[in-house]
Amino acid sequence: MYKLGLGYPDAVGHFDFYPNGGKMQPGCLTMPQFIGKMDVGLAKSTFKYLFGTLEQPEMQNVTHLLCSHIMSYALFTASILNESCKFRSVQCSSWKRYVSGQCDGNEKVVMGYYADRYRDFAEGGAKKFYLSTTADPPYC
Repeated sequence: MYKLGLGYPDAVGHFDFYPNGGKMQPGCLTMPQFIGKMDVGLAKSTFKYLFGTLEQPEMQNVTHLLCSHIMSYALFTASILNESCKFRSVQCSSWKRYVSGQCDGNEKVVMGYYADRYRDFAEGGAKKFYLSTTADPPYC
């Protein structure tokens, strides 16, 4: 099934975090919503972005297209700036199992800047961790 995603679905690091399943992030437009909002200017900017000719002032036109990717920076920054917001994530094999509560008893680590505090859990290869976030800062 073609998902229109640009992320990498396989675990490759010691800890691989998948906020909100690693797909569409809260507050971001779905592809049908994005296409529904598209006008000539937005379409032109999108093609320029895809072909590497987008000028900086036009970047605001394609932020919706990049929204889920931009959220990775926002979440990482929030993990530093908001000490009260801990992005507690749960080790789990899939988002479906996570949301159904089947992984509630598994290892928990904090996503973001302070993830290295859990490096003792890194033994045994790549591990997937899931968590839910909100659409607005501080995202927890």
